[in-house]
Amino acid sequence: GGERLLALFRDHSIRLIDREGAELANLEERRFRPTSLRLSADGKRFVAVLGGSGSSNRTEVQVLELAGDESKPSIRLVGDVRTIEAANPLSETTAVMSPDARSFAVVDKPTGTQWEVAVIDLSKGETRRLSVPMPSHIVPNLGFVSAHELLASANDGSLSWLVDLNDGSQRARTSAPQDFVNQGRAQAMAGGVQIAG
Repeated sequence: GGERLLALFRDHSIRLIDREGAELANLEERRFRPTSLRLSADGKRFVAVLGGSGSSNRTEVQVLELAGDESKPSIRLVGDVRTIEAANPLSETTAVMSPDARSFAVVDKPTGTQWEVAVIDLSKGETRRLSVPMPSHIVPNLGFVSAHELLASANDGSLSWLVDLNDGSQRARTSAPQDFVNQGRAQAMAGGVQIAG
């Protein structure tokens, strides 16, 4: 609603603050050192990514949620920590969360003319893998365009692929904009129509 901000501080604490900067809730636990956050579309659930920046290809993700009421909100952990192994370093566009905070997708490794993508079910902890036809010399970027549709784009003018995670089908799409690094988080899907800036 634009009234509260979820922030990750340098000391690795997660804080909910209002528009004036007053702290409404705080989560700080020993050995819990998130490096980035991914927020759900409704703003109530989010994932803390623990490690996995730079050259590290192994990371963990933890689902959290905002609990309590408006007058006394709190931040709490939900479920177990999920470990992700990927051959490719994780970034904001190679490790993405679905808008409903149920799935987390990660670019893993090239296999010939395909790129392998790992999709983790955050509630069950199950991982499934899918392959998208992409040139192996360019790491694809990922972006969810709905809760179950994932767009993979290589930014080199080649086809993008829209993957339906429910049935595994893939549909070719025109090349994504050159600044897909940002556009991957500014898309919508409804009635079979994809909208992107």
